[in-house]
Amino acid sequence: MKNLVVNRKFDNKNLSSFLMNEFPCLTQNTLYKALRKKDIRVNDSKVSKNVIVHEGDNIKVYILDNYLFGEQTLNIVYEDKYILIVNKKKNMEVTRQ
Repeated sequence: MKNLVVNRKFDNKNLSSFLMNEFPCLTQNTLYKALRKKDIRVNDSKVSKNVIVHEGDNIKVYILDNYLFGEQTLNIVYEDKYILIVNKKKNMEVTRQ
């Protein structure tokens, strides 16, 4: 899940233009599929259509990272039995398993 806040630049703009700007790898097909499935929330309300967003709106996007950022390859700096050190992109999430 990605949590975003609409900035002044996208005040009174379409949700789709905001999301396409935030996630350049996101396709319109994936975006509209997520809208149909109600995988996007605006101010904690599920939306099923391209709505107008306003400055300060909280957008939650429930789309897999590979659709948002494209395929990710890890630049492994060091790896042994217990440690893995990688260079990662700024928006890539880190999870512990």
